Amino acid sequence: MLFNYKYKIFILFNFTFWSVMFSSSLLSQDVTVGLIQRSDFSSEVYTVIAPTASNLVYLINNCGQLVHQWDLPRTGAFGTYLRDDGMLVRVESQGTTFIAGGSAGRLSIYDWDSNTVWSKSFSEQGNFSIHHDIALLPNGNILAMLWDQIEYDEAVAAGRDSLGVSPQGVWSEMIYEIKPIGTEEAEIVWQWHAMDHIVQDINPLAHNFGAIHEHPERLDFNFDVNNDQNPDYYHFNGIDYHPDLDLIIVSCRNFSEVFILDHSTTTAEASGGTGGTLGKGGDLLYRAGNPYAYQHGLQEEKYFYGQHDPRWLMNDGDQIAAFSLYNNGIGRSDGFYSTIDEINPNFDILNATFDYDSDLGYTNARQEVVIDGSQFVHFFSARMSGAYKLENGNYMVCHANSGKIVEVDLGFNTLWHYINPVSAAGIATQGNSIGGNSVFKIESFDSSYKGFAGRDLTGGDPIELEPIPNDCIASSIHDQPAETLTYNSLWSDDLYLTSTEQINTLSIYSITGQQIETRNLRAAVNELQISVAHLPKGMYIVKVNNNQTLKCIKH
Repeated sequence: MLFNYKYKIFILFNFTFWSVMFSSSLLSQDVTVGLIQRSDFSSEVYTVIAPTASNLVYLINNCGQLVHQWDLPRTGAFGTYLRDDGMLVRVESQGTTFIAGGSAGRLSIYDWDSNTVWSKSFSEQGNFSIHHDIALLPNGNILAMLWDQIEYDEAVAAGRDSLGVSPQGVWSEMIYEIKPIGTEEAEIVWQWHAMDHIVQDINPLAHNFGAIHEHPERLDFNFDVNNDQNPDYYHFNGIDYHPDLDLIIVSCRNFSEVFILDHSTTTAEASGGTGGTLGKGGDLLYRAGNPYAYQHGLQEEKYFYGQHDPRWLMNDGDQIAAFSLYNNGIGRSDGFYSTIDEINPNFDILNATFDYDSDLGYTNARQEVVIDGSQFVHFFSARMSGAYKLENGNYMVCHANSGKIVEVDLGFNTLWHYINPVSAAGIATQGNSIGGNSVFKIESFDSSYKGFAGRDLTGGDPIELEPIPNDCIASSIHDQPAETLTYNSLWSDDLYLTSTEQINTLSIYSITGQQIETRNLRAAVNELQISVAHLPKGMYIVKVNNNQTLKCIKH
């Protein structure tokens, strides 16, 4: 059943001949917030939503019902994460002299009942301030991005074009590993500074003078300055940590690039170009998105456009260093739309090196737009936003500007659609228009997530005021078959089935009901392997013995 608030569309799956029927009825009031659409193919997950202009954080199910709410003492700013122990960690707003997109200043931890476990300011006038995003480490520490104010004279001495230095100097970037202590203290156990890894070709007397093209491992301190005195030079906006490789990935919006750094270094090693597991110290191990930024390509060869939310793809087979991101599309020549991209760098794990070509720059084994926003209506956000890959291969996508969250499969089908009903003005009433309801990014979990252990996940009322009753129910197509049948729901090259009952027939259908193939077995079997390598990416329905239906995804 495909559920839509404005139009109730019922799809009757007849697995014998797959006839599809539609009926609709117009509701008395258009739905403007909350659950807009829910398909039987949508994932049964719970999503954490932290409106940027609110002190409230919500956990909802895929019926758009409120499961849990945190009522916190401060307005959220950006990165908000639910830890495995059920603690909520987030970047929060407070007074700061660093006024720009992403301004924050404080980092806090709360328990399930909204009690403050730990909170500390990381903002000092004219010196530094935490902003945008964080990454949680397995040891309980937190990686945070901070602006690092470089005064005018220091910036010019380091080779910055004086026409590109504002009265506030230059806001460089640094990354702290923060160990919370007690309720309001912290230890900085590791740090990395961008100023230790710059190159420039203006001031030959400075120690970092050199040819930009010859130093891809360093950041051009004058890239695309053009007399622009915006102090927020790099604008890091997203960070993630790879626990198996001990690597950090960070997004640099103003360069339209992502960088990979070695976290295995000591702080001393991170300030130079040697040391650490990969032997490069704190220099960039890899960069992607805009070879022009280090003079290895033309300006039009850029393939990231103001991107956000780089995330390691931790369960992607042999693509051990692969990552995804929300590619906003700012400056795209062919229109205003965003994409979800997946990148697999050429990474030699045995030699611990990323492939680099002196002409082409850093190379990728795979560089793919997995969700093409040009195929949708209003698949775009100019700022913030994120994409969270679910275990079934679908993406939960957050379009920040509009507060719109959608689940999309790799066949470009929208399976779930929700609009955040909360803004600085409060909670919206259903049917009214809403603005200022941005959400930085989201995460979604199934019911087995460790952070939910011992928690009541019963759904209540929707968040929005005066909600419209709906007939949202559990999926009519079972995610799990009878106990007698096991199978792989996520396909690569083959479909595998094992059953205690003999298998006689098997049919595969597309999400639209088109029969793709049928196998009538000459002899019934209990185990079956069928090649699906020829099928395009997307979602499929498998019918076994005309009495069991399976939902599967080709990735």
